[in-house]
Amino acid sequence: MPNLSIGSSAYKRTDAQLPEARVENYYWEKSAVTPNGEMWMPRPGLDLFRAGVGALRGLFRAPGCLSGDLIAVIGSSVFRINDVGVATNIGTVSGTERVIIAGNLAGIMVADGTSLQYSTGGAMVTCSITFSNPIWVGHTAGYWLCVEGGSQRRFYTSDTAPTVWDGNFDSASSSTDRLLGCAIISGRIWDFGERSVEFRYASGDSTAPFAVEVGRSYERG
Repeated sequence: MPNLSIGSSAYKRTDAQLPEARVENYYWEKSAVTPNGEMWMPRPGLDLFRAGVGALRGLFRAPGCLSGDLIAVIGSSVFRINDVGVATNIGTVSGTERVIIAGNLAGIMVADGTSLQYSTGGAMVTCSITFSNPIWVGHTAGYWLCVEGGSQRRFYTSDTAPTVWDGNFDSASSSTDRLLGCAIISGRIWDFGERSVEFRYASGDSTAPFAVEVGRSYERG
């Protein structure tokens, strides 16, 4: 089979009155499976837009969440940006460091290390929490989750009460190190500590909604 390479730049024949063949939005990648060791990947065109003043501190977008709009924290402002680049300021956050944003079909939650805020698309509402230093937020199995910085505790609240956190929490059990953050992968919660990693799953029990995966932990932070 002949090897037909994709041109890596625009091309125009000199012996025919034909328009120039343009190459746009193709990106080169190294490949171990193609004969020439390279691959050109088509990507849609991007439009440049600017919103707010200051450093970009967080981005979030998920299918079905706020109509698929982009949530961007720039400087101290939280913007909701639609598919044509129109940015709407929906609130402010504290500090200057990276923020964590999570969402579900109803709204988004932002943790900035000082406060926890919730929005269903409009103005952000500050959540009532019984802990301090919210450094990470996530959502799974009908619950919002939030890590309290400087502790072993990850708090949770139901979808039905996203702005009121009653103090329910899980603690790291295999080690006494502090939680640095979490990740939700395939419905499992990964708890990242300073010296260990633990795993939890949704138990289906409303009194203890997350259970430790026994025998599965890493003594490495």
